[in-house]
Amino acid sequence: MLAELKQALVTEWFAKGGAESSGIRETAGRVLGAADQVAGGRLDPFVRQAEQEYGALMKDLPMVKGLTTSMLPHAKQAVGEVMSGRLMEGDGPSGWALWTDAELRGEVLTSVVDGLSAGLPIPEAAKGAAGVLTKAGLSAASALLGDKNAQLPAAEDLPAADAATGSSGLGSFGPVAFQVSADEILTVRELTRKRPSRVAVHEVLSRPCKLQFMGVGPWEMSFRIQLHPGFCSDPLARIADLERIQADGEHHAFVLGGRNLGRFLLMDLSEDDRFLGKGGRLAGAALSLTLKEYS
Repeated sequence: MLAELKQALVTEWFAKGGAESSGIRETAGRVLGAADQVAGGRLDPFVRQAEQEYGALMKDLPMVKGLTTSMLPHAKQAVGEVMSGRLMEGDGPSGWALWTDAELRGEVLTSVVDGLSAGLPIPEAAKGAAGVLTKAGLSAASALLGDKNAQLPAAEDLPAADAATGSSGLGSFGPVAFQVSADEILTVRELTRKRPSRVAVHEVLSRPCKLQFMGVGPWEMSFRIQLHPGFCSDPLARIADLERIQADGEHHAFVLGGRNLGRFLLMDLSEDDRFLGKGGRLAGAALSLTLKEYS
């Protein structure tokens, strides 16, 4: 049943243009109706992946070098064909790589535009871009599984850039792994990252003060984690892990999209949108976290 519903969604999104005209989620709601409830809501991760990855590709597409106005509609069709193969055949790296990896998105879109510029038909341009995804998936698998006897490094031991996380899924912060599967959803949302400048203020009599640049301060990151009812096996345990990390003053590597962004302290943790299930047991919640770089 799930395979048929997925195929119906992909056809409506990309073959019939629903993704561009109505949007991924709106089209899914119209196509599925009550069917997803019958399937136990298990299509929600599939819809969310399509929404995030296709949205990221469409946002980046107009910025690709060599793309002309007349070429844009053809490029959008080719991207739709790439997404169809990814969603139905699993082309490319696991997880939501086209959402989290801007470099990979750029390579895919550049392949589409280069193919169309060379006069290739839309299916051939899409095929070339799908090849980029396939190669990236093979490289990721080789990096993690090439040596069956090798031990994967701990996330905190990885270099600060271009590091492949030893945790499965989208990334991790200490013992908390961000992931998406048919049974578990734990994703980062509304991520913001900022770093202040450090300045010394020198007072001057009867004149404006003088500023002296002293360097940059530590990175700060804020984001939300949604513990979905029905897609988080033990939300209380997730919250307890984060509370312990904060109470013990632990600092951990923050890994996202295959990149280690550095070591961070959990400075602030808040909880809202609590959802209580059977017997008043916590079934879901939204968490807001603020991290500060540790050095």
